[in-house]
Amino acid sequence: MHESSMMRGLAQRIREVLEEEGGTKVKKVWIRLGALSQISADHFREHFEMFADLEEARSYLKGAELVIDEESDLFSTKAQGITVERVEVEFG
Repeated sequence: MHESSMMRGLAQRIREVLEEEGGTKVKKVWIRLGALSQISADHFREHFEMFADLEEARSYLKGAELVIDEESDLFSTKAQGITVERVEVEFG
């Protein structure tokens, strides 16, 4: 259940960027997983792809390339978080 709400929040942020940029679809998303975020890159990717296949996200997120950076610094201010670092969008 936690992963579902996490993905919904991240997808909302990605959609906001898409709308701000005036794009029609997401091409690529860069994600930073904090060292204490309690999710592996593989597990995150699995949930991202499942969420992107849902009707609510399919039109803009399906097929987007996912780049994941796993931070190792336990003392970083973002160590517990999952951050959308960058979103590349398609136009037209």
